[in-house]
Amino acid sequence: MRAIIPHSRPTLGARELRAVSTRVESLIVGENSLARRALSTLLARWGAPHGILTSSGTQALLAALSALEVSEGDEVICSTYVCAEVAAAIEHIGAVPILVDIADDYLVDCVDVARKLTSRTRAIIDPFLMGIERQNDDIYGLGVPVITDCAQYGAEKLRSHQIKGDFIVLSFEATKMLTSGEGGAVLTRNAELGLHLESLKHFRDSPYKCNLYPFSDLQAALLDVQLERLDEFLECRRMLANNYTRALESSTWLSLPAEQVANSAFFRYPVRIAHIGHEELQAGVAMCEKRGVAFRQPVDSLLHQLLNVPGSFPVAEQLFGETISIPLYPSLTSEEQGHIIATFLDVFSSLSNLGAT
Repeated sequence: MRAIIPHSRPTLGARELRAVSTRVESLIVGENSLARRALSTLLARWGAPHGILTSSGTQALLAALSALEVSEGDEVICSTYVCAEVAAAIEHIGAVPILVDIADDYLVDCVDVARKLTSRTRAIIDPFLMGIERQNDDIYGLGVPVITDCAQYGAEKLRSHQIKGDFIVLSFEATKMLTSGEGGAVLTRNAELGLHLESLKHFRDSPYKCNLYPFSDLQAALLDVQLERLDEFLECRRMLANNYTRALESSTWLSLPAEQVANSAFFRYPVRIAHIGHEELQAGVAMCEKRGVAFRQPVDSLLHQLLNVPGSFPVAEQLFGETISIPLYPSLTSEEQGHIIATFLDVFSSLSNLGAT
């Protein structure tokens, strides 16, 4: 029986193993010089002079919200088409998530954001979902701090000059662009906000002066090698995405988000399937898994449905019902990609045809 090709998996090898083994042998495994070096590399590549490493991407988001002094009763705008951890971070800090729709590129709809701004709005969270890069600056001119959520992003040479948010939040969870097992980072070009971040990390305003967001040198050993391999990873993702596009572009029952994918870091490869409902989409996913491939939807659920928030989110609901995410990661082999393509075309072409009748 063929082993399941997972939807996501990290790309780790001998270099990462050597780096971690060397750090274990040194007996210096807490947050130390390797963590400082990893942070320095991140700051240099993003062109951001200030930042901290954290234990997770969610902690990075919490740190950014805290540095903006978001507190009880404040409002934070975020997309309904995003992972539930974003809303959980907002609620954890005592604020209220104000959900907005997305545009056809899967990114936050700036028109809906402007419509839902109030005197209590303290921040906007703008996720570059699936590695898709924002192409307009509309969100930055609304007079509210923007946290750019780059947990799924990593453009070529990290083109940070195009990201104008007050904070950039990164994640190094096991399946992200770069992995340290777990971990995250918050970066900023604002010196005042940078000092606030440092104060939060080391809890300088507390008599305990503890490290609130630790990031161990074991994690940094992994991240250091992953950073060195980032350009290799991005080129491999681009090649795999091009293979998918060539194999799927002639199929009339699906649409490839050509413009979005062209400006994507290819963390995911999203495909919209015509004439299919959400139940059929889920049935197709189950059929593919029986054939050895794990397809997924880009998000598990829409936040307005999960949190029972009233309102109109037509684009998010349409894309949620039509979009499937195809496995794409640097450790994917050509044989695996061939099986993924064949399975996808066989299963979803028949389901799409059924939906059209």
